[in-house]
Amino acid sequence: MVGLTRGDFEIREHDQVQTIDDFKYVAVPPRTEPVDLTVPPVPPRDVATNARVQDTSRAIVVIINDNAIVPADIVRTKRILAKLLEGITPDDQAAVIYVRHSDLSQDFTNDVGQLITSCYRMTTGPRSGMRTDCTTPW
Repeated sequence: MVGLTRGDFEIREHDQVQTIDDFKYVAVPPRTEPVDLTVPPVPPRDVATNARVQDTSRAIVVIINDNAIVPADIVRTKRILAKLLEGITPDDQAAVIYVRHSDLSQDFTNDVGQLITSCYRMTTGPRSGMRTDCTTPW
């Protein structure tokens, strides 16, 4: 959604409405080049920084509640998440967190292939015999 303002949000803590003291709308254009998951990934950067990249970067966390996903929703959910993650820019950092199976999670990275691969690991229930193909979402 574009053009959001402070008035479009309400923050509550213990059922008490909190004041939003600082708000700024930032529009970051989506990635324009296609993501090819068949190409071997480049080595991850071995240097990290906390330097701020103006207002063109975002920190994105995808939380997957794998306790609540039903088998009929897995393929559609994987497609939606892949489309979302394909839109991050090289300046963005994203992570994929699984509620039940944290070993399937992906820590913060700007490697879209690693992020999408983590989403493709999504399963339902116990992993014994129910794991879906990790290389493709469908």
